[in-house]
Amino acid sequence: MTKFYEHPEYEANEDSWETYHDLYEGDHRKLISPKYLWMHELEYSQQTLSQDPMTGTTDTVGEKIRRIRCQRSRYYNLFEPVVSTWIAMALSKPMRLNDELIAMLGEDINDIDGKGTNLFDFILGPIAISYFRDGKSVILADAPSDPSQSGFRPTLEVLDVLDVKDWQYNDDGSLDLLRYEYTVVKPRESLDQEPKECEYCKVYSRNYDGTISVSIYEEDEESRDWKFLESYDIPLNMLPISIGHNNEPWVKDVAEQQLVLFNLDSSYYNQLNTQAFQRVFVSGDLEDKHLISISEYAVSVLPPEAKPYVIEPANTDPLERSIRSAMDKLYRVAFNRTRGVSSDSREAPGASTLREMSTELITLLVQAVGQLESITNRAIMDYARFKLGEEKAKDFKGRIEFSRDITADDITMQLQMFIAYRDSIMSISSWKKAHLKKVAVSMGYNVEERQEILKDIEEDDQGSPTIPIGGQRSITLPTPRVRDSEGK
Repeated sequence: MTKFYEHPEYEANEDSWETYHDLYEGDHRKLISPKYLWMHELEYSQQTLSQDPMTGTTDTVGEKIRRIRCQRSRYYNLFEPVVSTWIAMALSKPMRLNDELIAMLGEDINDIDGKGTNLFDFILGPIAISYFRDGKSVILADAPSDPSQSGFRPTLEVLDVLDVKDWQYNDDGSLDLLRYEYTVVKPRESLDQEPKECEYCKVYSRNYDGTISVSIYEEDEESRDWKFLESYDIPLNMLPISIGHNNEPWVKDVAEQQLVLFNLDSSYYNQLNTQAFQRVFVSGDLEDKHLISISEYAVSVLPPEAKPYVIEPANTDPLERSIRSAMDKLYRVAFNRTRGVSSDSREAPGASTLREMSTELITLLVQAVGQLESITNRAIMDYARFKLGEEKAKDFKGRIEFSRDITADDITMQLQMFIAYRDSIMSISSWKKAHLKKVAVSMGYNVEERQEILKDIEEDDQGSPTIPIGGQRSITLPTPRVRDSEGK
């Protein structure tokens, strides 16, 4: 048995990475954990309730209150749309592949990961998401062990940062060792056998003779140590793994505001459930007939000594204002809009103000584009080393180039105007269609795409926009087009 360890950087960041993943995915089962849905004071109560006749369980008062609130709390995910918007801002322009890269990839460009994902979607999806969400992209190039076998081709895969447990660099900055874990459902002889998930790990190591070895281990369920299964060499002299870093995840501060928003939303719905309705109490010595009368009829007869008391619904305005404030802060943090107007304002900032507010964000996005381009080209080089062999790959000059043409253009103004007048726009069909047409025309689609979009807008009675205003789950990106080195 072998005992493995975790890198200090992994230990320091594991909890944050887990938080970012859970907030991005929005899984209700995970988000009702006290880590995300913070406890209320009454939920700590240990007073015992009577047994529930339906379940046969006995809960405390705190457990019952907590269970009801968890059921009613629903997650308003602004976290994922923020990440999608960053990706759209940074990578919506066409990407250029030079002739050598196009020739090397061939048809593989339409299935870069062996799962049917084309190269552009692979960049806009796994690579960009891991960069902005985790602050770290780990891209593995892999291939069957025998290059002579039929259908041989490499693939690229983005490893989850939570699975990459340990690594080591050489003095020259090259990667020397790396270990990552993965889960596999063991094969079964028939479907009447219970599926069993097993944990495995791969250890990539650079040998003294310049070769690369890959060792596979299986985790022992009892000891949590690892049992060696097999080892093989790959015909490379460097680890086919590219790691891209930035200083810290872009979502670091956005996550804090998302948690505030989630808990304010939960308190709001909890208040609606328990306090936002009129309650009537009767004080006095009531007989059974009076209790029945009170329960069954709108008009009841009470004994002379009974006194009714009415408690009006609790005011939800403070929570509503806090929710709007949390949403406003989230967007200000995400898009560096420190001098913008409030979220409930109907005033749109001027064009010069918008451009000034966008300057720092544009600078950061241009830097992000450069880092994403670098990690992608390093992964493509690993891909080429597998496909062409080490000797031919030394002369390989294939590259992909990302556009850095990011400006505070009229689209920003249109988004701000839509926010300012969204209620009126959505209620007037002709205005809504006109707005969508103007946005579509200004987004740089080619003639055929633009004509098709305008036709669909005109024929669509709903006219629903695809721009993520508020909490929409995703953003529609223009399909990148392959261009050669001359931009054709």
